[in-house]
Amino acid sequence: MKIIIIQPFLSWGGAEAVSVQFANALTKTGHKSKIVCLYKTPSLPHAADKVEITTPPKFIYELLAKSYLLMTILGLPILLVLTLVNSVGVDLINPHNFPSLWVAVVVGKLRRIPVIWTVHNFPQSPLPPLFDKFFARQCKTVIAVSQKVAGQVYRNYKIKAKVIYPGIDHAFWSKLPIVVHRPPAGRQARLIAGKFVVLTAGRLKSDKSFDIAISSFAQASLKIKNAVLNVVGSGPDLVRLRTISSMQSANVKFIGYQTPEQLRNWYTTADLFLLPSYKTEGCNLTPLEALCSGVPSVVAKGSGVDEIFEKYKLGLVAEPTIEDFSGKIIDYHDNYKENSDRRNLKNWVQKNLSWDNYVNKFIELI
Repeated sequence: MKIIIIQPFLSWGGAEAVSVQFANALTKTGHKSKIVCLYKTPSLPHAADKVEITTPPKFIYELLAKSYLLMTILGLPILLVLTLVNSVGVDLINPHNFPSLWVAVVVGKLRRIPVIWTVHNFPQSPLPPLFDKFFARQCKTVIAVSQKVAGQVYRNYKIKAKVIYPGIDHAFWSKLPIVVHRPPAGRQARLIAGKFVVLTAGRLKSDKSFDIAISSFAQASLKIKNAVLNVVGSGPDLVRLRTISSMQSANVKFIGYQTPEQLRNWYTTADLFLLPSYKTEGCNLTPLEALCSGVPSVVAKGSGVDEIFEKYKLGLVAEPTIEDFSGKIIDYHDNYKENSDRRNLKNWVQKNLSWDNYVNKFIELI
């Protein structure tokens, strides 16, 4: 089966990572796949080098990547033409983020190709839901990455979406350093030596609520000796978050953007992972990646991934408030840290969230 996946662009974010790893999993299981997008950033998700990615000519995608205005005006028609050209002989179109759905439905009608839309978060576009509703109703199936997103799809489009939680590449995220049991070196070693290490990671944007992670850690660290919070990631909210951190006495370190391989190493240094994001989340992958290193998490209620954590008791779920997050950090440190069954956490991800399972569930919908 030949499937094309549509994204407006590719970067290291969650929805983009799902698209890339899904394409890679399709190829591994004997299907043909290709990602069509307007441009790709230098920082890409794990496995991007193993996937066929089609973009416009370099001078066009460089213009689109640099200009929000050009992207807004020209993005949709260029993506439409690019998808149309690359859809010859295709069996299925799988759009993801806006305006991929619109493009997929138009091309699907012209080529008589079925469309399965994967919805990662909500809302999908700045326009009223009525516009997306028309296109969504033209799809063969709608996939939601969590029950949270499925509920949003139904309330806005009156469509019952099929919930399939994203896969996780356990082999990659659980991979140990070349010299097994070697302690972290250099900067990582200095940050974690003899400490209770808390980690958070992602795009540093205001709607991701990293201020909750920083402030709740600061409050918890008043009762936990030798605690450090490492913040991995970059983004427009960095300056504000540094200011929040500087106003408190907690030991917070901003690490900056890390490649997937580097992020994997940071997971191995942590005692506990924090996911404060919930507003724009469909099913955040970072706590699941951390589980592959046996690291439990405190995740925000409403983050999508909290559904998995609550149902299978994989970690702690907190209301997205400073008080509840700090309480959960202290609770984990005092009552769970020494008894955490890290091996079972790793095995659960491998057994239940493999990409092979995801591909099989996806193909069943066609």
